Amino acid sequence: MEPLLRVDDIQTYLGESHILQGVSLEAQAGEVVALLGRNGAGKTTTLRSIMRITPPRGGKVMFDGQDLAGLKTHAVARAGIAFVQEQRAIFPSLTVEENLIIAQRGEGWTMERVFDEFPRVAARRRNGGAQLSGGEQQMLAIARALVANPRLILLDEPSEGLAPIIVEQILELLLKLKATGLTMVLVEQSFALAMALADRAVVLGKGRVRWSGAAQELRAADDIRHAWLGV
Repeated sequence: MEPLLRVDDIQTYLGESHILQGVSLEAQAGEVVALLGRNGAGKTTTLRSIMRITPPRGGKVMFDGQDLAGLKTHAVARAGIAFVQEQRAIFPSLTVEENLIIAQRGEGWTMERVFDEFPRVAARRRNGGAQLSGGEQQMLAIARALVANPRLILLDEPSEGLAPIIVEQILELLLKLKATGLTMVLVEQSFALAMALADRAVVLGKGRVRWSGAAQELRAADDIRHAWLGV
């Protein structure tokens, strides 16, 4: 079966620095793929390459049978990929509701459905983005991605900088989304969170894929975890 997302041998540069050196991965529809590695391994650059924020100079990114080469980032989003960035990138001067209204597209995930699933966000619906805690901002960023009704969500470090109790809430939320059949590619420093969610894992090191396989196999691959993840 053709994967929903296929990244094939991409070569991505930041200036003259060759960051991604032939990275390949795929995600089947309904699958959660964890992209793991130490800081500087190329994880965020891989997500930015898929979104064409940092377009690859070589290789190919295919989504639902469509070659994304030549598309602008907004066209990639319209094709059905949402990106929850590490910085969250919500609009601080807009209310929670306004942040969601401007992202709303398609059917399925409406603002009211989001408020049902994210009661903490619902309670802050009239607050400005700048008034939210870090955890609330993260939940809003995920909610805003959902109301665009994507077929694939890219998540960059969703637990970064959050208190353990909030991380538990984020995990619970992502498990619910997985149960709906939503496809996700997840960059995450927390090995425990990644393993709780992922069906498959891809380990990056120095811009190359060092290992890929079923998530449960990675739990047993002590040499890979020690060498490339430090866990």
